[in-house]
Amino acid sequence: MCRIWFIGLFIFFVATAASADLCFVQSVIDAQTLQLLDGEQVHLLGIDIAEESKENAKQLVKELVSGAVVSIEFDVEKRNKEGLLQGYVWFEYEGVDGNESIFSIPDNYEARFVIDEDGDQTGLVLILLNATVIKSGLAIPTD
Repeated sequence: MCRIWFIGLFIFFVATAASADLCFVQSVIDAQTLQLLDGEQVHLLGIDIAEESKENAKQLVKELVSGAVVSIEFDVEKRNKEGLLQGYVWFEYEGVDGNESIFSIPDNYEARFVIDEDGDQTGLVLILLNATVIKSGLAIPTD
């Protein structure tokens, strides 16, 4: 099992290394801020969460990425005014009941199928966390 996980992580790294950083999410601070293992914090770009939705949004973000390896795509400005990293967070989709060969991606997930250097699908699916929070009805998009 560890070997399969490692191979998936390696493919994930190769597929995303050119445009993003791989990071381990240690915890979720709030619905828009992740604490990374290296001590950095990353703010989710492009979403605005109403006060009444913040707790539900935080719970969703925790369920999806707490303890996970994620890929962060940075905007032109890598840090916001407070000095936090800011970006778009992608995480690996596990498939149905952990089976990577069965893809039943919920409508509220923004998915990207990873393609290898030969143009073939790798079987790996990445989900955009920022868009998932919006599509779940817990946030609205911002510029």
